[in-house]
Amino acid sequence: MLVRPLRDNPAAVPILAAWFKAEWPDFFASQSVEQIADRRFRPALTAESLPTVLVAEEGGELCGTVALRAEASGRRKDLGPWASGLYVPPPFRGRGLGRFLLETAVAEAGRLGFDSVYGATNRIRDLLLALGWELVGTDEYEGGEAVELFRHRTEPASR
Repeated sequence: MLVRPLRDNPAAVPILAAWFKAEWPDFFASQSVEQIADRRFRPALTAESLPTVLVAEEGGELCGTVALRAEASGRRKDLGPWASGLYVPPPFRGRGLGRFLLETAVAEAGRLGFDSVYGATNRIRDLLLALGWELVGTDEYEGGEAVELFRHRTEPASR
């Protein structure tokens, strides 16, 4: 399996946007697939640092994604960067891809010089805890959905 920046595979943008629309229809109810692509993915095609979208590929087929973003959709603007948008399509689940993508995102945050990376979730608590993430609080997404906040320390690269 290969994990690389989205900027190295821009053709993946519409596929990722369609995945997000299908997986989180309530969250993206007011956005078209094209709007999701424009807001969540295309900015990473030219960014020098954040946002960074990573894509996993196996045999030339997309099999997952995760992003590092300066801000998350909650109210905690004082924290960051954020690991967000972890997604592995159903045919690829159960093989450790989500774990590998999160580990890669943490390493990338360190490479970019950050000493911690944050995550907000109400779906993958056990995975984050198993990977050494620390529960640091709670928050709400913009729509009012309650989430737990996690932090993972990185090993920052010297700048």
